[in-house]
Amino acid sequence: GDYGYIRQIETTLKSLIFHNSHLKIYIFNQDIPKEWFIHYKSLLNQIGSDLIDIKLLDVPLNRDWYAGFSHIAYMAFARYFIPQFVSEDKVLYLDSDIIITDSLDNLFTIDISQHYLAVVRATFGYGLGFNSGMMLINNKRWKAENITTKLVEKTEQEKDSIQEGDQTILNLVLGHEAIWLDDTYNFQIGFDQGAFSYRHQHLFELSLDPLPKILHYISGDKPWNTYSSGRLREVWWHYHFLAWTDILKK
Repeated sequence: GDYGYIRQIETTLKSLIFHNSHLKIYIFNQDIPKEWFIHYKSLLNQIGSDLIDIKLLDVPLNRDWYAGFSHIAYMAFARYFIPQFVSEDKVLYLDSDIIITDSLDNLFTIDISQHYLAVVRATFGYGLGFNSGMMLINNKRWKAENITTKLVEKTEQEKDSIQEGDQTILNLVLGHEAIWLDDTYNFQIGFDQGAFSYRHQHLFELSLDPLPKILHYISGDKPWNTYSSGRLREVWWHYHFLAWTDILKK
């Protein structure tokens, strides 16, 4: 994440903590002030969770890597460096345009020991594959096979032709050994405008009752924009306005 996206990071964090407990949360960034981390770490510590500030200052994260779309910053490539900074064998990666609506305990019971990761297929895109906004990562294997270096090298090779940023590279390097999950774990709600334009009617027929466990507001049509056309805008704002006192009491 980056400081310009701090409202979105806080909203994702609120939704995650509201429905889940005893978490160890790492936020990869380059510019979020230490005071922000001190404040939120103290809140999370009250309910048995922890918050770790990972400053990506001495890693080969290239500002010139093209993320494919104007609404995606180069920090999207930060997920490459998870093995370098996270000690746990299994890691859940989440974008900051995501809302969690339920417990994710069942997600962590999935056996990914023989795969690189567990993911959900992309709703729309070039060549499809998986959407990289939610990844259950076999971090033990990523470390053993030096996946970070492979991702960085592949990005440098393909940087002039990348269509969807990190997602393109992750699919090229890891997509052949992935577990495919139900779309409740990465329900890509933000593409309504595109789905309407491209007449992908089936996307509007997918059930939203009950709400998917992970809502992902993909595309530039974000719910925090002054105007947006996507469904479930109100869900994002609900979690945005949740008071931390209510979250901690729960």
